[in-house]
Amino acid sequence: MNAVKSGSQTGIVVALVVFVVLAFTGIGCGIWFYQQLSLTQQALATNQDDFKSAVISVFNENNWEVPSTEESELGVLYTRESYQAVADKVKEAAVLENEVMPTLGWEGLAGLKDSIENSPAQQEMKSQGKETFKTLSGLLAFYEERYGTLTKLTDDLHAQNMALTNMLKNTKHNLVATEKRLGEEYRDKAQRFKDQITSLRKEYEALVTQDEEAQQTARTWQQKYQQEVDNRKKLVADLEDELALWKQKYWKVVQGPAEEERLQPAGKVISVEPENKFVFIEGGKDKNIHPDELYVVFGRTPGGEDRLKGTICIAQVYDKVSRAVVREEKEYILVDDFFTPQSLWEKFYGEKEAEPEVAATAE
Repeated sequence: MNAVKSGSQTGIVVALVVFVVLAFTGIGCGIWFYQQLSLTQQALATNQDDFKSAVISVFNENNWEVPSTEESELGVLYTRESYQAVADKVKEAAVLENEVMPTLGWEGLAGLKDSIENSPAQQEMKSQGKETFKTLSGLLAFYEERYGTLTKLTDDLHAQNMALTNMLKNTKHNLVATEKRLGEEYRDKAQRFKDQITSLRKEYEALVTQDEEAQQTARTWQQKYQQEVDNRKKLVADLEDELALWKQKYWKVVQGPAEEERLQPAGKVISVEPENKFVFIEGGKDKNIHPDELYVVFGRTPGGEDRLKGTICIAQVYDKVSRAVVREEKEYILVDDFFTPQSLWEKFYGEKEAEPEVAATAE
């Protein structure tokens, strides 16, 4: 019994010791846990404040919404959803940095902003007083519209260029064909013209030879005729002197026309050039003779009869003399033959037209 009592007392002591130990251990653990809880609460508060100052301020500046909850006993305001929102923004930033920025070709947002601000389109809008583009998409849309317009204009110009190229090609082909045809026509006509010139030159040389021979023959007969005329004129002069007295007697006996009713010559022929078919006559500007006037050349017989020899046309008028071209020659026109205006001749003798006649003489 004593042994049992002794064991029971020992067990109670041990239990008491264990209880005391456990009690001190529990109190120590409680104090430690309380201290850890305070440290954890302080750490959470600091973390929440840091998150709010470093992250939430950026979200607020950019008007981004951050999920939050009522503050818990431990001071927790921002939950998993808040951190998920931050993670989503970080993912967007990662996509912007790793995909969008390399695609756009800028190293950062500053370069992108500078490119938008300094874009030629922005400068154009500013110079025109128009509202500038605020986003890259608007600027790209503007450039897309301009690009579409330029593309259409390029297509139109390309089509016009192709049409003009084809037209130029056809024109060049037609030009070459026309040039070839005209060249052949020119060579053919040039050869025919050359042949005609050669033929005409031969005919002209033949005519010149014939004309020289005819002129030489005419001069020979003219000289002979002039010699004969000179001889006869001397004989006529003698006869005129002899008949002058008889003429005076004749007009006294036989009534003839009054002197004022007879044809009065305008002058005499003073020089004859039969080889050139022209004569020189008395009178020029002093007798009011004009170019292109027609005169009749005539001879007057001892009996007073006027005989038509030919017609002349005034070519040149000088002060005292005039040069006339022989138009018709019924008889050889000689020096000292008379001439009178054709109108005056026709008034006295009526209109008489005679075909030109070449004087024929026998050797």
